[in-house]
Amino acid sequence: MLLPQAALAFVLAHREIATVIPGARSRAQLQANLAAASQPMQADLVAAIRALWQAELADDPLPW
Repeated sequence: MLLPQAALAFVLAHREIATVIPGARSRAQLQANLAAASQPMQADLVAAIRALWQAELADDPLPW
């Protein structure tokens, strides 16, 4: 899974998210987004990403 599809899958892993509108410039990107949306991200990966965010970004989410 590529980073854009992982980002889409991560957002879709949250019950609070009702709708996601991803962009696509080509048919291949659209197909990749649809594939990512149809494969739920594993719970342990979601937890690892949340833990990384908490450890590295929670105090300053826009460090630039």
